[in-house]
Amino acid sequence: MNKKIDDWEYSEDFYKNETKNELKLEDFMDESMDLPHTISTNNHRLERLNKASELVTKIRKESEAGASIEAIAASTGQSQQAVTAVLMALTWSSEDSDDQSVAGLILDDLEV
Repeated sequence: MNKKIDDWEYSEDFYKNETKNELKLEDFMDESMDLPHTISTNNHRLERLNKASELVTKIRKESEAGASIEAIAASTGQSQQAVTAVLMALTWSSEDSDDQSVAGLILDDLEV
């Protein structure tokens, strides 16, 4: 049975090809990957991350001062669930984690 194989991996021509095709970023992009839109989206996420980092710092400081979850939620405008998520993330984070790292972990839980 002599069956022609069309798969490029099995094609001898593919491996014998002397010309090297140079790949460009555009070869992997399609119309949905609009670069200005991506930059805008990343800028928005960075802005949210910075606001969330400030919020995490405020929650951490209020917690260290002995404020209750209810009091922290009232002063920050966040839900008790969001404050609890921040405090849990702060508890779980290692010594070298900063407030911005914690904010990145729980960004979607916060209202920023």
